[in-house]
Amino acid sequence: MADQQLAQLKKKYEELALFIFNQIEQTITELLDERKLLQQKGKAGITMLHVNKKAEAIALKAKIALS
Repeated sequence: MADQQLAQLKKKYEELALFIFNQIEQTITELLDERKLLQQKGKAGITMLHVNKKAEAIALKAKIALS
């Protein structure tokens, strides 16, 4: 019984880790795309405020996934 519960818990955390990794990867891709767009428009790079907002969105998604 305990082994089965441990296996289920391990699977849940592996799925969560994959979810978080995918969210981070997607966000990095989006940020790089936005940076490229800004550079083409002759504007400076992405502001830290913008990066922080993206990071907060990932954290919120991870928190929802944990519940």
